[in-house]
Amino acid sequence: MGNPRAAAYIFASCMLALTQGIAMNMVTVNLPQIQGQLDLSANEASWLAAAYMAPNVSLALAMLKVRDVIGLRRFAEISISIFICVSLTNLWITSLESALVTRFFSGMAAAPLTSLAMLYMMEAFPQDKKVRLAPPLSLLNTTLGAPVARLISPSVLDAGGIYGIVLIDLGMGLIAGGLVLVLPLAKQAPRTTPIVSMDVLVYLTLAFGLGSIAVVLVLGRPYWWFQAPWLGVTLATGLALLAVAALLELNRKVPMFDLGWIFSPAILRFAAIMLIFRMVVSEQFTGTTMLQALGLQNEQLAGLSWMILLSSIAGGLCCAFVMKPGDLARSSQIHLVALALLAAGAWLDSFSTSQTRPQDMMLSQGMIAFATTMFLPPRWWRD
Repeated sequence: MGNPRAAAYIFASCMLALTQGIAMNMVTVNLPQIQGQLDLSANEASWLAAAYMAPNVSLALAMLKVRDVIGLRRFAEISISIFICVSLTNLWITSLESALVTRFFSGMAAAPLTSLAMLYMMEAFPQDKKVRLAPPLSLLNTTLGAPVARLISPSVLDAGGIYGIVLIDLGMGLIAGGLVLVLPLAKQAPRTTPIVSMDVLVYLTLAFGLGSIAVVLVLGRPYWWFQAPWLGVTLATGLALLAVAALLELNRKVPMFDLGWIFSPAILRFAAIMLIFRMVVSEQFTGTTMLQALGLQNEQLAGLSWMILLSSIAGGLCCAFVMKPGDLARSSQIHLVALALLAAGAWLDSFSTSQTRPQDMMLSQGMIAFATTMFLPPRWWRD
């Protein structure tokens, strides 16, 4: 395709990723304000994040099967249409119960958008550049939701409060939907393997298992483990359901998931590395959370959010134009640079106190954001 059309596909990918990222983060970064408008306690407000994550963590896996059955083009159109409809229902939020229901369905509707963003980014490049440019740019887009949400939150809340957040989600969904209709993905013949009843049973078991673990991880901090025994019961139930799902898959001739590949040494090593990496990168979210706990609002964090946003973009672009897939030596060098920046940023933040302010964390948070978008694509290519 020509450069203007390729640029349009890249823009569509960015809009899809931002639509998903802002839908996920707008509530999280504005919990105190939402808590006040809906008259919720801090623990009750935490359920909104749990309700979103519970279906979101597993539905992306089911979308792989659905996408293969119905084809990419129809998958894109149906996914964005569902997201728009669910965003519209958020206008009827009046209480905790209605907010939990709408957040749950929002988590379901947003799950396919990350995959769509990746597919649109890959569509924009010729075959020889797909692997080199599409993954780093797509992964870069997934990191932009949180800082952008913090930057636009003050204006959105001033204009319409909690309904302003809903309208932002709906407006971005409509823009992304228009782009999906105008810029269709390449036709792909659906696979002949249908979705059978056992696929549904396996997915439901997996969904309840992963959803239970997600709820525990989100709510473990505000409720605390020793004061809420139900957290342990929920965690044990989630692990048991995952074991049941694995047993069901191992005894099928045509499994829904390739467990042999998932539990191969390379994938387990990749999962362990990414788990440790996410723990290190969580320093970025911990820093902003600490500043909010000290009484700072999103408008006072604007400078820090701009630093995180621009550093993330710089890191992703640097990786895209420097990295070469299959070049393990260069991949290792980029990993070392990224890990050094992460370590240095975390070390600088270790001196934070109650007197720390956003300007004191500019350098450290910028280093962490730059390293985050540098680290992910080479890790993907290596494994």
